[in-house]
Amino acid sequence: LHRVAPETGESVLSQRVVRVRFGESLFRVGKPTLIGDALVFRVGNSLVCCDLLGSPRWVRKLTFVPPTADTSLFDSQVVDPIVVDGDNIVVTCPGSPDVICVNVNTGEKVWSRMQPRLRRLVGKAGENVIVSSVQFIEAFDLKTGKLKWIARHEGDADAVMIAQRDRVMSVSLKKRTRERDNKDPDLRRVVQWLNGADGKLVKEIEVHAHHDQIFDVEQLISDGKVVIGLSNVGPNRAPGAKLILLHTP
Repeated sequence: LHRVAPETGESVLSQRVVRVRFGESLFRVGKPTLIGDALVFRVGNSLVCCDLLGSPRWVRKLTFVPPTADTSLFDSQVVDPIVVDGDNIVVTCPGSPDVICVNVNTGEKVWSRMQPRLRRLVGKAGENVIVSSVQFIEAFDLKTGKLKWIARHEGDADAVMIAQRDRVMSVSLKKRTRERDNKDPDLRRVVQWLNGADGKLVKEIEVHAHHDQIFDVEQLISDGKVVIGLSNVGPNRAPGAKLILLHTP
């Protein structure tokens, strides 16, 4: 744990919190989250809680599937921000199929849900926590972990975010590769807003055909007024990555 003086940038604290024996290719560290007088972060396949001086309070190992057994579960996940709900936190970890809720004070598990095709911990929408998996968006009750609703999502699992008024926004822009794709009713290019409480469709906007050069949105960010998405990401995809701009309703 390193702390610096905001006025000068000089180091005022340097403290070893935990030593981890983990393969370098599997080693990922998540952004620390401040909850009361505690810092919580993920390192490797462990969840760590320490005080503001770097003294560990508890360490919890998370379920981990080796990439040799399931490459996509590790490679397709990022270290998503921790979801905070009072004294509880909800976390996921690259390489783990679990969505787990932990009490910050004790490190004890409150509930967990296994989702083998998990891709992202999207965030908090009202009393639910939203996750995206391959082809689905799911909502779990923050207190109990009970599945509240599930909705099909044809876009990239990263193209889901929490919007205003506890709505869930998703973008599906499949690439049309053949002329007959234009007549395929299952190949829909849409932006949707779902009610975070029950998953019902609130609004849907179809993306016009003259934007066919934009496809496979993989990241969304918003300032509350507009949404910016990153698309066309990946090797051998001329003319390269594109930014898209969407005005929220």
